[in-house]
Amino acid sequence: MGEDNTESTADDSMVVPEVIPEVIRTGRVQQVGGTMSSPNEIDKSLSQLINLNEGHVFHEPTCLLCSNPYREEIEEKYIETKGIKEVKGFIQTKTGLNIANSVIENHMFHHISSGVKEEQKARYADVIKRLTSCNLSTLDTINIGKAALQERLMGINSITPGGDIGVAEIEKIKTQETARIMASLNQLLKLQAGILGEMKASGDMLSIPRESFINLFNNAILNANNNEERKLVSDLLTKIGNLSKIAQ
Repeated sequence: MGEDNTESTADDSMVVPEVIPEVIRTGRVQQVGGTMSSPNEIDKSLSQLINLNEGHVFHEPTCLLCSNPYREEIEEKYIETKGIKEVKGFIQTKTGLNIANSVIENHMFHHISSGVKEEQKARYADVIKRLTSCNLSTLDTINIGKAALQERLMGINSITPGGDIGVAEIEKIKTQETARIMASLNQLLKLQAGILGEMKASGDMLSIPRESFINLFNNAILNANNNEERKLVSDLLTKIGNLSKIAQ
């Protein structure tokens, strides 16, 4: 029998194991696969909600008239006559199709005038795509919500009496709307506090006493041997300060 090369073959075919970073191995970072969509997938999803063709004309794929090559002439006939019967005869003469009155009515009553609405949907979809491309964290989104509510709080309480609305009515509106805004703001603050609490408990966020933190960097600057070392400490302090704003 020949020499057994099993061990050698096994060694040659072994795949070098992937080195798992310490931060992932210890559970500091949680990797979740398949939960984030790419910008292209979001774009495709939103586009399904908009019925516009390449020429930005309303187009419902299931409508026989939206897809008809003589659509423009058919619509012009309806605008000219305002009669479904006349339009039906025109379609039959032009295309040989016997289309039901209900199909013609639905197209003329709903599809001709829907272009503006679809354009507004397209603009709204553009805004959503721009926002989703920012990849904001949950805390970032909460901060945006807080800012929006605070802006509305200032706006409501800057209303002054005028026209048919007197002082008493304005004060009533301010009281009611302030209470509603503060209730929403309170919910966001609770959510923010809960997330920060979980991050501190899991070790994802560090909490250091303010005085100890200041003293640490003051000592580092005082003990620096030259301006370059002092600049390094100062730059590090600035970067930590910028990071801390995320949690505010």
